Amino acid sequence: WHPISPEHPALEDLSVGLTVRAAGGLPVFVDMKGQINISAEDIADLEPTVIAMLMDLQMNIVEHYLPATIQGGLAYQLGDSLQVHADTRRSFWTRMQTNVAHVVDASMTAALADLENLEVKDGNLFSVEFRDTWSVRGGLELTLPSTRLPGKLGQMRMHARAGGGYEQTPLLILSQTSKSALLDADRILVAAGLGAEHRSPLTLIEGPFRWDAFAQVQYLAPGQLNRAAPPTPVAGYTLDNAPLPIGGRIVAAGIQWGAMY
Repeated sequence: WHPISPEHPALEDLSVGLTVRAAGGLPVFVDMKGQINISAEDIADLEPTVIAMLMDLQMNIVEHYLPATIQGGLAYQLGDSLQVHADTRRSFWTRMQTNVAHVVDASMTAALADLENLEVKDGNLFSVEFRDTWSVRGGLELTLPSTRLPGKLGQMRMHARAGGGYEQTPLLILSQTSKSALLDADRILVAAGLGAEHRSPLTLIEGPFRWDAFAQVQYLAPGQLNRAAPPTPVAGYTLDNAPLPIGGRIVAAGIQWGAMY
């Protein structure tokens, strides 16, 4: 965040920020080589035989994919105790690569056997589309009056925080084929927190000590994904052809501590 030029008094308490991030991820290429020995006995007049089958399998997977993003925001300081802020973010999910292993190349060879027409298929092959998304967030932070603590802790300053936001899902639910059942939804976020800082009681750490506690609730937009169950039961499908529900709530809470040294 960077303040506006103090040459304009009306804007000296206004700060702006801009962040641009490129897409990233951890591509993993797996090259598997193996040998399978098949023994055969009592086949006509042939002697007991062992056939060695050699397999060469190459798979590709992308871990921890992060989309390219552009994020900008504003913050304004009202007096000495209140700060409000808001930001918006554009996330480019169109080129999303899922963390599902896919077969890139495969071959099998064996003595005394013709495997040229053997085809190895990717069992994880599926099709799904993603879209670029917008998200909007805003909040405020109120600095409470200082309180005197006993001993070396000095004055304690507390901060009350509250905020909310809206995030689109990048997943186009209806773009999936019958081979996948990915579920996601737009969400509304509501959060609150309380922070405090005071002097360090330890001579080895200069301080100050900082404590923060937070709680967050995410409300997912309701929806459903229709999936007709195949004749043979398969994981991920309902037995009575009922649609897969989308929605609900996600609750998160935590506490953190930090110190300057």
